[in-house]
Amino acid sequence: MIQTIFLALGLMTSAPSEGVTTLKVNATESQVIWKGAKVGGEHTGTVSVKDGSLQMENGKLMGGEFTIDMTTITNTDLTGEYKGKLEGHLKSDDFFGVTKFPTANLKVTNVIPQGPGSYKVTGNITIKGTTKEIKFPVTVTSTDQGYEALAAITIDRSE
Repeated sequence: MIQTIFLALGLMTSAPSEGVTTLKVNATESQVIWKGAKVGGEHTGTVSVKDGSLQMENGKLMGGEFTIDMTTITNTDLTGEYKGKLEGHLKSDDFFGVTKFPTANLKVTNVIPQGPGSYKVTGNITIKGTTKEIKFPVTVTSTDQGYEALAAITIDRSE
């Protein structure tokens, strides 16, 4: 199953600053939206961000690390019995094994600027105890409340 993950992070800071700044993720303002595709269809849902941070230097992305709470995985395109069955299946050892692996992690290892606020990011993602290198685009924008980061990540869950 190929999954596309959209990561929207609200990052807390009072204002953009000079020098290196660590921006803590505002977990209540952040969201992971997933879409899983399979032969014959797809499903969508959400997972909560537990914690994390981005490192910025003079307004430019330099690094980051995030923890995702896999126990919060939910389905958004089904209702009732089928919703519960899919969520149970996703939490089972057949998929994410959330009893043994309650969190997933993403650690940024390299950032290449692509233009104002746009970056090509390389990172290590760890799901169910397995770490893989991934590459994905990130857009970081300054807001009145701090920064907002958006990323679209595609992974092959079978790996």
